[in-house]
Amino acid sequence: EKKNSKKASNVRYHGQWQHLKKDGKIIDVEISTTSLFLNEEECDLTTVNDVTEIVKAKNLLEESEKNF
Repeated sequence: EKKNSKKASNVRYHGQWQHLKKDGKIIDVEISTTSLFLNEEECDLTTVNDVTEIVKAKNLLEESEKNF
């Protein structure tokens, strides 16, 4: 029998935020939190991805499209 056989809930949170780094720089991040079971104990797994360049490119494209 597997110890991690309990089913955890799906993604509980997913969204985009701005994050202040230690060096004072503000970056755009995408955060996702999922519940899972580890050794029969419910845990949260949170991933944070830097999407700063994607956001900049999207904003530039939107601005460019306004000019046409």
